[in-house]
Amino acid sequence: MAKNKKRVCKECGRLIIEEKNCPICKSNQIVDKYKGRVLILDAENSEIAEKINAKENGNYAMKY
Repeated sequence: MAKNKKRVCKECGRLIIEEKNCPICKSNQIVDKYKGRVLILDAENSEIAEKINAKENGNYAMKY
């Protein structure tokens, strides 16, 4: 069984799996390499979400 490789949108930092375009910002600038990730559960009240400009809940890459 093949494992889905996570990739990152260069525009918003969102981790994606199979999409060719980012489901959040619709960018097609997707990269395979990233370091670290953060899970945002409450984007509206999270200081970390504010620092990485995450507008929605989800998985984001720290460095890409």
